[in-house]
Amino acid sequence: MALRFPGADTPDGYWRDIRAGVTHVRRFTDAELAAAGVAPEEYGAPDFVAASAPLPGIDGFDAAFFKMSAREATVTDPQQRLFLECAHHALEDAGYAQPRAGVRIGVCGSTGYRLYSLHSHLANNLAEKAGSGDWQRQKQAQVGDCPDFAAPRAAHRLALTGPALNVATACSSSLVSVHLAGQALHFGDADLVVVASAALHVPQVTGHRHVRGSTISRSGTVRAFDADADGTVDGNGVAAVVLKPLERALADGDTVYAVIAGSAVTNDGADRAGFAAPGSAGQRDAVLGALRAAGVPAASIGYLEAHGTGTLQGDPIEFAALYTAAATGRPHGLPEPAAQCTDCARWQRAQADPAEEARRTAYWTRYLEGIPATVEIPGDRPRPAVPSGRGDTLRGTASGELRRAVEELAAARHTTPFGVAATALGVLVARRSGVRDIAMGTPYAHRERSAFESMVALTSTGVVVRVTPDPDETCGALVQRTGAGALEATAHVLPTARIVRALRESGARAVPERFPLTIAFQNSLDTDIEIPGLDVEVDDLAPPVSRGDLSFGLAPRRDPAKGYRTFLEYSADPWDPATAQELLDDWQAVLAELCTRPDAPVAPLLNPLQPLRKA
Repeated sequence: MALRFPGADTPDGYWRDIRAGVTHVRRFTDAELAAAGVAPEEYGAPDFVAASAPLPGIDGFDAAFFKMSAREATVTDPQQRLFLECAHHALEDAGYAQPRAGVRIGVCGSTGYRLYSLHSHLANNLAEKAGSGDWQRQKQAQVGDCPDFAAPRAAHRLALTGPALNVATACSSSLVSVHLAGQALHFGDADLVVVASAALHVPQVTGHRHVRGSTISRSGTVRAFDADADGTVDGNGVAAVVLKPLERALADGDTVYAVIAGSAVTNDGADRAGFAAPGSAGQRDAVLGALRAAGVPAASIGYLEAHGTGTLQGDPIEFAALYTAAATGRPHGLPEPAAQCTDCARWQRAQADPAEEARRTAYWTRYLEGIPATVEIPGDRPRPAVPSGRGDTLRGTASGELRRAVEELAAARHTTPFGVAATALGVLVARRSGVRDIAMGTPYAHRERSAFESMVALTSTGVVVRVTPDPDETCGALVQRTGAGALEATAHVLPTARIVRALRESGARAVPERFPLTIAFQNSLDTDIEIPGLDVEVDDLAPPVSRGDLSFGLAPRRDPAKGYRTFLEYSADPWDPATAQELLDDWQAVLAELCTRPDAPVAPLLNPLQPLRKA
């Protein structure tokens, strides 16, 4: 085996860093960033995180050793040069650097998906050649840069006659390469396979602009499975291993570092909230498949390496997958998973930290300063002094076209579909009440019981979202501003009662007793029951009660083309069913207006005399 990582160029050195908890993520100075060509307005931005893990010596390459011309070396992606070097070093370590008659050696692996060329390689080094009209130069640039040629180039330069396979499965490419190499050996396609993978960001002195809700760390530090984890940081490196059937390796006297007893590859398919979202079931099934292939029980595993991105969403989902894989179908000593939010460890620790609680309560005091104590939405009758608790729930659907429009507007305005839905509800209430300052409660992560039976993800805490529509503001700008506030609010989660207490303690003149208007974006996909030959309708057995005045919700359906399920739980004290249905329909209409007219002013939507186009 062979590797080159920041701070370590041998497996022993890398293992020492792991055991000692050493990190090689560097913080760059303004002078370093300026020297690297980063614009001052870029690195001077408050959300710029100047951190990365640079790999030294990437400009050193012995082209003559690999029988490459200087020209070919120049136009070859440095990731592929590292791939080639490391594959050779691994074969050298295994004792197979020189081809042997009758021994078929394959190569399998990956390079980072356009990491280098997206930064600067094509633009700074090859643009003139690519646009020169010289077919030969263009072809050299293409062959040198395209990741399709990484494995074939290594096979050619190292005289390897087995399969040469490039793998491109994003973050899993390296491990999928190992799995496919094992399959090639099992079926006799090769006698040995060298598996290599390289990732390189150039320029290495760089950073990133933090985006709320993204996977990239705001602090510039990776803390996988830690309560303080806030994302990942890009790094650089290359590694290679040589695989051979164990029986043959022992018979030939080869050095054996480790034995792969089993592996498996799966995919979540449509069983996740979105294409880029992680899923628990696929990860669980991959672990179970590997255990079955190896023929070993989960209890026998003593050391586990995980993806461990350090993200608030990815880590809990991965942990849940590992947990359920360990618990499936056999006795275990693990405690039953508690009902908790995806960031419960951070939240629980914050409750025990007076300084953190003070910081969060200070945030809510600022964020909700000046909100009206009540917002009266006209009803069919006066509200009684004592709520009766009577109510009902209306249910409907929103089209796949509207769902796609909501997701596109959310992406364009750097927020989430929830941010778009909350904005629409705020505009609707402002339209109905005449008040331009709307505060609504919301569950932090609304999930059904079935969701947290296989995923540790439920919360009883809440946040408050504030919508302050300006008639002269565009719809898109209001969505972006409200969405940013909602994302910031989720970083300061406190029980709603504590938020109200904080407002009272601050001396605020108008303090609501509660937040009777709520919105829920149900991020666990519903399950549509489909039986061939039958029309199936799920009956709602919920009792005719209401826990608040109005609680609006959206639930993405498993098939995106089917859009959303919509629902409204309403109090029967002030509203009749027909009026409640009108509110639900109008919310959907405002949502459609925001999405179809993002550059139009908000003013017409706030005018109750201006009719809404029904979605």
